[in-house]
Amino acid sequence: MKILETATHSGDFRFGSVLALGVTALGMAVVAGPAAQAQQLTLVVGQNGTELQPGWDASGIWKDAPYKIEFATFPNAVENATALAAGRVDVSYFAQFTAIQAQAAANPDWTKETVPYKSIVVAATADTVNHERFVTVASKASGITELTADAVRGKRWASSPGATNFLLYLQSLKHLGLTPKDVVPVTLNNEAGALALLHGEVDLVSGAIDSYATAVAGGARVIAKSGDVGPGSPGGLIANSGSLADPAKDAAIRDLVHRYVEYQNWYNTHPKEAKEALVKVRKLTPQNADFIWSYTRVLPQPIDEARIDEARSIAAVTYDFGAIGKQVDTSLAYDNRYTDTITDALKATKFEDNLKQSLASE
Repeated sequence: MKILETATHSGDFRFGSVLALGVTALGMAVVAGPAAQAQQLTLVVGQNGTELQPGWDASGIWKDAPYKIEFATFPNAVENATALAAGRVDVSYFAQFTAIQAQAAANPDWTKETVPYKSIVVAATADTVNHERFVTVASKASGITELTADAVRGKRWASSPGATNFLLYLQSLKHLGLTPKDVVPVTLNNEAGALALLHGEVDLVSGAIDSYATAVAGGARVIAKSGDVGPGSPGGLIANSGSLADPAKDAAIRDLVHRYVEYQNWYNTHPKEAKEALVKVRKLTPQNADFIWSYTRVLPQPIDEARIDEARSIAAVTYDFGAIGKQVDTSLAYDNRYTDTITDALKATKFEDNLKQSLASE
């Protein structure tokens, strides 16, 4: 784990004490005890690679936050989730499928009292019709033009067990009434799978379309979207339960959630700056940055029964295929306390109107 202090917090970090941790955008304040007055509150935010910090810094949205942010950078979602569960991180961003797998692997089982972290906001795909990020792609050489049982039976299908692309692979098989025995499973991570697809070494891959931009440009075909076969596994902000139970951190996280909605609105409405951050950090060509930006716009959503039902569906499919070892109560790992905050931020930013304009601009 690598801890990085966010570059948005320039100058003097001493905003005062937690005694007056003002969340002015939300019309609330938190009063802490005298011992907190000598300290500035810090939120540690977990990220997989540098997926959050460049955009957050470029937006400038956190520059006046009444707390300090430190980014904890992890090589993968598993290490990210492990640190969050251990309390070394306050808030992380990773896929909900990751949390479901962690819950299924837990011993003893999580309970309402012991669940180590909870999803607090979901980053849903902004446009499931024309810009669904998670897809199944057929290589140009395969000749496959649609997702049917006859078309994929016996074909080489790449995925990475444990990753979100593996979930989409399993959901697709269930949708078709098939099992892994009906295809030729190939275990490859996203990068290797993308190369294999490009060179015709596999017939099918499932995963984030931004991994397959070059292959799609070269004639590979998107034959199904995540929503065609089941609920996807969007990422989202997930908070440590201990941090949620701390009044000062709870208030800071509430402010962070509000700013997160503002950030996603900025990302959707400032394509030039957002793409520049992608080019700089991910070393992309401008063309690939255009492609990735168009598919990574999201609509922040509060936790409600629909989100929990999606998690239940994911858990059921993966249990049926043996990808997780036991059935779990996924509702334990969700917390709707910030629903009003998210709703208010969406309204204040005119998020949906701005998103429609963003989508219409292409």
